[in-house]
Amino acid sequence: SNDPNWPGSYNPDISQMTPTADGFLLSGTYFNEIFDSNHGVTLNLDGKKGGYLSKYDRNGVLKWTVYNINTAFGNNNDNGVYSTAVDLNGNIYISGKGIGKFIDNTGRSTDLSATLNQAGFYLIKLNPKGELIWYWQNSYMGFVKMEVDSQNNLVALSDLNLNFTTIQTFFNGALSQEIGLQVVSPQATNLIVKFSPSGNVIWDTKVYLYSANRIGLSNLGIDGNNNIYFTMDFDLQAQVYQAGSNSISETFTGDGSYGCKIGLIKMSPNGEILWKLRSRTIDANGFPSDLTYANKMIVETD
Repeated sequence: SNDPNWPGSYNPDISQMTPTADGFLLSGTYFNEIFDSNHGVTLNLDGKKGGYLSKYDRNGVLKWTVYNINTAFGNNNDNGVYSTAVDLNGNIYISGKGIGKFIDNTGRSTDLSATLNQAGFYLIKLNPKGELIWYWQNSYMGFVKMEVDSQNNLVALSDLNLNFTTIQTFFNGALSQEIGLQVVSPQATNLIVKFSPSGNVIWDTKVYLYSANRIGLSNLGIDGNNNIYFTMDFDLQAQVYQAGSNSISETFTGDGSYGCKIGLIKMSPNGEILWKLRSRTIDANGFPSDLTYANKMIVETD
């Protein structure tokens, strides 16, 4: 590698593809990249590194790219767009991690480092043309999955973090809400957050996952009544808190084995848990990745 700070592995070049009404989005991490297209725009980021989001039309023509530029001498894995979502009006949400400048499709530059003097996590909302509407930041967690409900609210599942107590957030660079307040044990490892279209946190809730193997929140869906479904990977125990409180609502106890389990939760639009299921690995080689892996697992209530 030409990177003097090669960490041994990189964030993926392409982390997610998201359909839009007139094409699709690609997002991920770039390093010394030239975004080229025979029939679209070209963006030369040679000698630069960061996270990006590119918009393509239905014919695969590159229309535009937004990105952050990390000028710090550090690990390139401190940069990247993890997940994207599109709302009912075609507005785009991107979640990632980065430091330095974020450049939207008009060339407008937003200094992400002005808020957090480190590589921090961001949620950015763009209009369909790739122009910045607002941005939200914190120091602890990005979002690995995001979906928009029929009221245009955004629901987001966080990545794993073992070291947070309360998360201070910032909105458009200014001090904003605190989320993820922890006053109970065990300490949570993940968050689920629901945002209004204007970027206000409607509610957040905590998840505690205990595992020696695969661990994390993995899939997210929203039905026609705005109920929320999500899955989690764990082996020994998982606990889900009631939204907006420090009360544990549901506990998955596992079956005492170290084989990876999948938990499936249905929540109301207000974050109330309606029901739960979990898988049970039934042989030492079982390493299920979803609830359809029936030959390695059975589904049971906890």
